[in-house]
Amino acid sequence: MNLNSFLLIALCTALLAVLFFITKLRRVRGQLSIIEEALEDIKSGNPNRRVLARKSDMTKRICYAINEIAVKNQSQLIQQKQSEQAYKRLMTMAWGYLLRQNL
Repeated sequence: MNLNSFLLIALCTALLAVLFFITKLRRVRGQLSIIEEALEDIKSGNPNRRVLARKSDMTKRICYAINEIAVKNQSQLIQQKQSEQAYKRLMTMAWGYLLRQNL
């Protein structure tokens, strides 16, 4: 093998590596934009938003963590609403009791 063919093979290999990393970078950028949109939705008050990730995604740990936070926030919101409803029922019962005692 002469030097020219070796250099041609090296150049082709380098180009393939560059193309591979460019496609990988574009995919990660796309995933990050999806994550950013999901975070904006959660921030604006949509606790039902989840981020989907494939097992092979580089951002899967971040996606799973965001989903965990969203689930915890949603359960806390549900618990808070239930507490508010129980408090309202209690106050209604107490108010009714006080009214009956005065009559």
